[in-house]
Amino acid sequence: MKSVSAVVTFLILLVFSPSAQASIVYNVNHAIGAGSINGFVQTNGTLGVLSSADIINWNLNLSAPNLVGGPNVNINFGNQTQTLLSGATTTATPTSLIFDMSGGSGIGFFLLQGGIASSSDFWILETALAGWTGSGVGEHIGFNTDGTTVAQTTIHPGNFVFGTSVPEPGHAVLLGISVISALIFRRRR
Repeated sequence: MKSVSAVVTFLILLVFSPSAQASIVYNVNHAIGAGSINGFVQTNGTLGVLSSADIINWNLNLSAPNLVGGPNVNINFGNQTQTLLSGATTTATPTSLIFDMSGGSGIGFFLLQGGIASSSDFWILETALAGWTGSGVGEHIGFNTDGTTVAQTTIHPGNFVFGTSVPEPGHAVLLGISVISALIFRRRR
């Protein structure tokens, strides 16, 4: 009986242990002005302040009636111009990606720019001091059809949660095994 209890304890610790974390996939899905963004950002599992190197994959669909590339544009890691993070404004927790819009640490931005053929297709979160788009603090997608202003923008106060994690199937399986083992152990008593 003690060995079953030890196995259950080990599996529970394995499931919830931070050291068991590998990469983390975060869903990104929300409105930006009259447009929207939908897709994912994958990190290498780093928790706390992120750098460009911590972003290992991403795929995003941008929608807005006035995007240079058309009303629906896909940007992704494999066909990118750049993945760039600046400042200590982007942080990761096991469940969320967070951007500090206040720019407490100064200049900061989180930029995913797609389309090797076009630098007009992008998604950026930037502080007031960043100055990347010329549109100031906020969340912006792509350039407008005039090519000089952002297509859509939204201002979020303070810390903005822009991604939520997707549960890993492996963790769910281990948790299920743990629960079933505990039930079997309890039934035998």
